Amino acid sequence: MGFLKSLILAVANPTLRFYRTKIVGLSHQRSDMARAQEKWRLIESELPETAGSLLDIGCNEGYFTLQAAEKGWCGWGIEIIEKAVRYARHEAAQRNLDTALFFNAPLTPEAVERMPHFDVILFMSSFHDFHQVYGGARAYEMFDNLLRACRQKMILEPASTTKRFSATEPVFSKDNDREAIEEWVRTLVARSPGWTVRYVGETAYSEVEPYRFMFSIERAPQHPASS
Repeated sequence: MGFLKSLILAVANPTLRFYRTKIVGLSHQRSDMARAQEKWRLIESELPETAGSLLDIGCNEGYFTLQAAEKGWCGWGIEIIEKAVRYARHEAAQRNLDTALFFNAPLTPEAVERMPHFDVILFMSSFHDFHQVYGGARAYEMFDNLLRACRQKMILEPASTTKRFSATEPVFSKDNDREAIEEWVRTLVARSPGWTVRYVGETAYSEVEPYRFMFSIERAPQHPASS
């Protein structure tokens, strides 16, 4: 009976996701709210007690940005999909959240260099997009500049397979392996002295990437942020 249930779910879940995204037109956040809510629970547990400013990179329809604004944060969401931004702005207006701001624009290396400071930066499943568009060297520079713009904490969730990065050389020593991905994250963060890395948790993602892993990148106490 257990095998039959697993088989039905294996067939039904991708079909339902396809129906919700392609036919109904829901975003990946609304098409799988249980997963979005699970991610938010991990993010929420990592937010500092005192609300401040938060940047949500690749915010899609702004679910995390809106949730943060509900908790008193000034949330900035940036997204290249115009339809998603329109939805996010509509939701913010419906909820009277004037501290949830959304921008329809690409995040270029030049834009990151001029980035204002934020207390918290959410970098959820977007870094591989930078890697694909700008190449590895520029993507790493963008990451360094984002850390410079971060006052307290970055919450990072990278893709779990090298293929998503379009890299000629493997990004991780082993795909879909938490220890290998954490080792890569630590190497990436080590480019910018004064930061520590801590594993937060994992959430289910896809058949190719069973899980994506979340990390908290925090300023070390002896390295306060510059204003």
